[in-house]
Amino acid sequence: MNHSKKMKRQRLFLLVGMLVSSMMMMAQPLEYQNVWCADKGNGTYVNPVINGDFPDIDVVRVDDTYYMVSTTMYHFPGATILKSKDLVNWEYCANPLEKVLNNDAYNLLKGKHHYSQGMWASSLSYHDGKFYLYFPCSTWSEDSQSILLTATDPEGEWKLKRLSEGYHDPGWLFDDGENGDGGLYVACGINDIWVNKLHPKSMVKLSSKKVLSVGDKGLEGTHMYHIGDYYYLYATYNHGDYVNYFTSSQTIFRSESPMGPYEECPYRVFYDSAIHQGALIETQTGEWWTMIFKDAGPIGRVPFLEPVKWVDGWPVIGKNGKDVCANLASYKKPDVGKTYEKKYLPTNDAFVDTELGMQWQWNHNPDNSAWSLTERPGYLRLHTVNVTTDLNYARNSLTQRIIGYSPNGTSSQNYKTNFGTVKVDLSGMQDGDVAGLAVFQNPYSFIGVKMEDGKKYLYSERCTFDSQKLKKEESLKGDEVTADVIYLLAYVNFGTNLCRFYYSYDNAKWKSWGTTMTMRYTLDYFVGQRYYLFNYATKKVGGYVDFDWFTTERNFSEEAYGIQGPSSIEQVKQERKLPDDGLYFDLQGRSVSEPTQGLFIRAKDGKKVLFP
Repeated sequence: MNHSKKMKRQRLFLLVGMLVSSMMMMAQPLEYQNVWCADKGNGTYVNPVINGDFPDIDVVRVDDTYYMVSTTMYHFPGATILKSKDLVNWEYCANPLEKVLNNDAYNLLKGKHHYSQGMWASSLSYHDGKFYLYFPCSTWSEDSQSILLTATDPEGEWKLKRLSEGYHDPGWLFDDGENGDGGLYVACGINDIWVNKLHPKSMVKLSSKKVLSVGDKGLEGTHMYHIGDYYYLYATYNHGDYVNYFTSSQTIFRSESPMGPYEECPYRVFYDSAIHQGALIETQTGEWWTMIFKDAGPIGRVPFLEPVKWVDGWPVIGKNGKDVCANLASYKKPDVGKTYEKKYLPTNDAFVDTELGMQWQWNHNPDNSAWSLTERPGYLRLHTVNVTTDLNYARNSLTQRIIGYSPNGTSSQNYKTNFGTVKVDLSGMQDGDVAGLAVFQNPYSFIGVKMEDGKKYLYSERCTFDSQKLKKEESLKGDEVTADVIYLLAYVNFGTNLCRFYYSYDNAKWKSWGTTMTMRYTLDYFVGQRYYLFNYATKKVGGYVDFDWFTTERNFSEEAYGIQGPSSIEQVKQERKLPDDGLYFDLQGRSVSEPTQGLFIRAKDGKKVLFP
């Protein structure tokens, strides 16, 4: 072989290799880029550890796993529990609260609602092989409830018990440690803090004592601990009015007896940028940390992780009461004995499973007969449920928290934008129906489609809810929508607090349209900004829309991300010539001829069957 032929062959092999390599790279699914992970990958982390609305934190460690609960108000299923191996990387564990009550207010009927109420601050404990999750609901209203959820497996079944007395901003202590007396104590209250002793089995109150009275300083969020020789009440001074975000602080009291008397720490243990209220945690290696949240404006109340050192029986938190990750700094992760992989909370959903992901929650109680992931496999179908003129009262609006992508201290001009996009099939709409995508707090705004006189039009609204009085500030009717499928996009930036909307017919060419909004955080809803997927009737129920997917990626397709849609039951039966009887599907849509333990869907009628 001469030199020229050899060179040509080498070039040919090189070109073939490059082509094969390129094809392999093209075939590999893309990874999600718009995610939040506080883990820097070098042994350090940044704050917030979770960049979304997870307030009123309590954390408990069971063996090598940490569990965190947060307030979810009027969203169901609620009482969200996250889990972690290292206090930095968190994932969803459970939403154990199915509902509080089944009445008009929780069902958004007859002009009633439970905005700013519902499930409030909770306490999460682990005692004698069982998890205890307690919280009051809609305190000081006619629907006030006192709920205790228990489970042996946090990802399994939770049992609900209603207690006869409520405890505001509770901190439960099963005093079964080395120096404990075996009792169950509940600290609670606002300004006047009470310690109640309960029977650890029956939960009947045995005694109660007011142990603190501080006047009108907003003292609440109390968690109770027995550490060494002292009982501690770890609490917040909530001076914040949620307009000026820099006044709340964290304090702690101690006593040698659970019923007091208590002395207050001579200094505020944390006093920085309205970061306050949460839990103290000891790792399995003996380190101490606290998880508290920051009142961060429209995004909501976001969890921060701070180290704790004990000096003379008092905790020194963060960097002498300041955030260790201030000014974009990172800090050494907790020592938990091992290194764990990075995690992030999911936001994207192509609706190919037969159950909703745990990032989704309904606004108030859902009507489960009016939505489906199986009527049209690979789509979320939302039927209209009630007749209303306002999104505020539209039942079966599906929500998820809007996650931030920039660490604490990022300047407004450098804050990364969040994009929420839906692909929706409008062919099932009826006259008077309104469907679309909203960004929801006070005010809320949306881009959608409204059907009038047999034609569909672009439609957008912005509404305020000041003092819980709904006011429609702006409504826009746009061009006729002649296509059955439309893409709707929300642009959200927590640096500028601006929200605006776009639409497209091909997921490529986008046009700005609709109301714009300056986002706020007010107590009228008392949650951070959320995305809403909705469909409501203004004339009569009966219509529906199909959401194909929701994404927070700027450019998205199911093919690019390797998402395979589920095969229909009839298609699988025809292809495999399988009979109706004995055919089941798992929750990922795969056919199973002989189900093992777990939950499966029976092919012949679509019903869920639990195999023991």
